[in-house]
Amino acid sequence: MAAHHIVGSTHRHRIGIALRRVGDAIAIVDWLVAHDVEASVFITGEAAGTTAGKAVLARIAAHPTLLTVGNHSWDHPDFANLTESQIADQLTRTEAAIAPLAGRTTKPWFRPPYGS
Repeated sequence: MAAHHIVGSTHRHRIGIALRRVGDAIAIVDWLVAHDVEASVFITGEAAGTTAGKAVLARIAAHPTLLTVGNHSWDHPDFANLTESQIADQLTRTEAAIAPLAGRTTKPWFRPPYGS
């Protein structure tokens, strides 16, 4: 499960998931919904354009009180190696790809790739 990073408190029913590749993300999001687990899903702009990414975002749109959506960059570069304008482009392109499909903005939620 290398493409998914799941973190969360053992005392709360909210987790965060960062998705760069969305292979089995539909099953994960379906499980979260079925078990009424609140989650923040961070997805890249590239992944949002795939069939699986669109399916994940449709599920997020259908469950606005349970699932939030965040920006995980366009194509997962290390932000420590980018200029300010390149970072802005990464965030702007991703927001433009995700917001219409999720039915809401990713703002203010952002998880930088590699924690940079």
